[in-house]
Amino acid sequence: MKGWTYELVDLFPSDAAPIKLLKYSPDGRRIATGDVRRNVRVFEAGQMIYEQRFRSPWDRLRAMDQLRDLTFDAAGDGLILAWGNRLIAVDLQEKKDRIFFVRRPYFGFMITCPLAVAVAKSNELAVTYDDAVVELRALDSKDVKPIAKWSDNDAPTMLAFLPDGERLVGSERHFVCVWDAKLGTKLAKMNTDTVYALAVSPVDSAVALRLLRSVKLWDLDSGQLITEVPGVSGLPTVAISRDGSLFAVGDKEGVTVFDRAGHEVRRHETGPNNVLALAFSPTQDILAIGDSIGRISFLDYARSRACK
Repeated sequence: MKGWTYELVDLFPSDAAPIKLLKYSPDGRRIATGDVRRNVRVFEAGQMIYEQRFRSPWDRLRAMDQLRDLTFDAAGDGLILAWGNRLIAVDLQEKKDRIFFVRRPYFGFMITCPLAVAVAKSNELAVTYDDAVVELRALDSKDVKPIAKWSDNDAPTMLAFLPDGERLVGSERHFVCVWDAKLGTKLAKMNTDTVYALAVSPVDSAVALRLLRSVKLWDLDSGQLITEVPGVSGLPTVAISRDGSLFAVGDKEGVTVFDRAGHEVRRHETGPNNVLALAFSPTQDILAIGDSIGRISFLDYARSRACK
């Protein structure tokens, strides 16, 4: 195992918190992490280039003071955070962060929070909120008005753009839906068992769903099930490789990589450290793993297959 794994250990403090969010920039240069203490860190070429802890200064907002999601912009030079009741934009060139957008409270007191964020190749930001509202915003524009905005009872708590950049796929746990991002039109809806995690192929319409007892890989365009593998107990994590040929599933003892036929390609044990986040590099055959002791491990899964 040691021949094909390496870790970012020294760059984290000894009391690092569990990593729950892990994202690569589109060009693969950078990787961002978010932990349960709301610490956000960005790494490039093995060095930490940004670190910030986000904590609300107002007591009335502490109950919602959570880091729920993060994503890079299309160029990989900025980061968008869904934190508390606001969206935060981080300029990684200037190492500065600012409030990108905050929705006004309903009736002056009902505060809403962003749940998930996704960015298309056109640098358009999709945001879903806890009041079942979805918005599409242009990151390159100073206009505070969204490009599109709609309400939906099936508004997702997790979402991603399909590779065409025109469709959004997401789930609110019980259904998986596809929307036209600019029109807000629901294009497809699939009933399923409770969805705990979702990953989208970067090359086609395949989507991986982490359910309670299994992981299913679906083709959204055809509506056909591609494959299904048994689920193992542990916090739900799933990711799809850069060419769409492999998907990784985390569990309480490690990570298993499968091909599209459902065959196990590689198993990596993490010992007592629970797997909390997974991310495939968009440019290399590398799988990043965030775990419960605040560490990132990197697996060269192409090398591991050759050594099997």
